[in-house]
Amino acid sequence: MILARRDMVLGSALTILSSAVGCNCASAEEHSYQTFGCCVSSAEAPRYLARASEVALSSNVAPSFNERTLAKVSPSPMFDYALAQAMGDLCEKFHVKPGFCYYKESGEDFNALATDRVVTKLSGGTVLFGFNMLSYLFQNSDIPAAAVLAVIAHEFGHIVAITRGLNDQLAPDKTNPFRAEQFADFMSGFYAGQRLVEDEKFHAVVFATTMQKLGGDDRGSHGTHKERGSAVLEGFKTGKQKAGLDDAVNAGFKFAMAR
Repeated sequence: MILARRDMVLGSALTILSSAVGCNCASAEEHSYQTFGCCVSSAEAPRYLARASEVALSSNVAPSFNERTLAKVSPSPMFDYALAQAMGDLCEKFHVKPGFCYYKESGEDFNALATDRVVTKLSGGTVLFGFNMLSYLFQNSDIPAAAVLAVIAHEFGHIVAITRGLNDQLAPDKTNPFRAEQFADFMSGFYAGQRLVEDEKFHAVVFATTMQKLGGDDRGSHGTHKERGSAVLEGFKTGKQKAGLDDAVNAGFKFAMAR
């Protein structure tokens, strides 16, 4: 199944999902932890995981996700299948195998997170995707499927930094994670560039426009609209040049550290 087909399936499924998002999860007790950016520590992770759906794990045999596991928290098997396929591809290209779950954000906040918290022996970190974020992307994107994948690729970029021990260099001051976020945006763009090489119909431009929309007028934790778009574009160029993962990580690290 080519990604253009996946995009159509995922886009249709998001229509179904956007009208039915919700989570029958226990409410998390608020702690005194302060999260900056979207990469959270093991100490912070439990308060988010307490709001999470059942965690779907990458296979112990191959870096792919099982859509039948995801189906327990989504009303659409089509959505689960397309999402599982896309994340399986990310696992292969980024050489990581994180767990994945949906979670309910506080109030009207929308977010997606990555953490080094290992939920089972089969996972290397965990990606949490907020229901509000899912709804926001569907309502504010012309091609929701590509926008969702752009954000997931960003979180996978954080997992790459976690597994390679780069976070302490990218964000030695956890109150200022800007460079870590730039690296994750770069890796999201790198994935888009890789996919465009494989499929000329892939909606790579949506990766940049999505991050621009999620940026701010001020730098904040993730960067301005322009800074986020620039990071994705630089990563995209690297992916389009058919660079290997190690070269992309090195390029993304140098790019982020120079910001």
